[in-house]
Amino acid sequence: QMCIRDRVSAAVNLDSPGVAIMGFKGYFQMWVFFVGMILVHWKRDVIRTIPRGIFFIAVLQLPFVLHEYLFLVPKRIGLGGGVVPVDIVSGTFGGTLYGGGANAVLAAFLVTVVACLLGLWKHGALSSNKTLVLSLLLLGPLLVNQAKISALYLPLVFFVLFHREALKRPLRFLAAGGVAFVLLAVLMTALTLHQSSGKLQTWSDLVSFVFERQTASIAERGGQYNQLTRWTTLTFWAKEHVPGNPVHILVGHGPGASRVQDSGLDLAETLAEKQYGGMKLGTTALSALLWDTGVIGLISVLGLFFAAFRAAGHLSRYYQERDRYLSGLFDGLRAGIAVLTLSLAHKDFFAYHIPFQTLVLLIFSFIVISQRQVGGSSVYSREEV
Repeated sequence: QMCIRDRVSAAVNLDSPGVAIMGFKGYFQMWVFFVGMILVHWKRDVIRTIPRGIFFIAVLQLPFVLHEYLFLVPKRIGLGGGVVPVDIVSGTFGGTLYGGGANAVLAAFLVTVVACLLGLWKHGALSSNKTLVLSLLLLGPLLVNQAKISALYLPLVFFVLFHREALKRPLRFLAAGGVAFVLLAVLMTALTLHQSSGKLQTWSDLVSFVFERQTASIAERGGQYNQLTRWTTLTFWAKEHVPGNPVHILVGHGPGASRVQDSGLDLAETLAEKQYGGMKLGTTALSALLWDTGVIGLISVLGLFFAAFRAAGHLSRYYQERDRYLSGLFDGLRAGIAVLTLSLAHKDFFAYHIPFQTLVLLIFSFIVISQRQVGGSSVYSREEV
């Protein structure tokens, strides 16, 4: 469905075929990985070994994070040009010494793994002590890499995993809520103290600062810079399209139309560079999808994430009375998918970033493989749901 959507969008916008090809590659460069994963004939124990491999990769991030924080961050201090020193703390997910880093991808990945650990604890497959120690260990990088979106990821994970526990298991709900609050408090304190400006003294100062920064229009910023924020990319799209061509509302301007020069490529012919120079239309994946593929494309992608979220929930219920480990794992994956979905409104990595796309497609392919192993349609039987 996504492939058809992008082909239609590209066909409607034939004025820049080179840009369309580049954009098409950006969105689908890792789908061969997804296809390869689901076509392989896996052994039945693969749904246990793959998660363990992902957990090993999560632990492997820690020495890289330590090196980046101790050796690379000091080298970035004082560079100017909008370079935030701690952005380079991104583990193995990519970053440049004199540019940015995928610290938000590292945060989404680690929170997803922690969500699975909490799912195992919730279903009785992991002890409280191990869950607490491993979760604190994996959440450590979030305290230093300034990925503020983590302050939303943690409550989201708690809500998805434990919102039904309030009535069924109130003590477990309170225990999980207490731990979540402590983790969130520590994270918010770290985000406040590590602000380079030094002007933020309380949590409310931090929240107000982030909200004002992400919702302020260009006029409200006094013309300081022309780049759109995460919120104004959406309002600006509406302003430009509601009175315009309805075809562009539905299918966009073609894959790659929202890409800009800071992607490291020669993109002078993109719509973002020709007509909206410096505004960065594709600040987030949501805005990039709207400009590139329109409302139809955005709905298709959100539908893909929702289908994965729903399938993980069905698998968790299928294994509930059969296997506590797998039931907890898929319950945690539901929360992880919710985190990855929220990340679409935070960064534009879904449109071109290979590590982020690999993470998303690995989870999707794992769910497809797991569905096949339980017999596909039996997961959706009325009795299991």
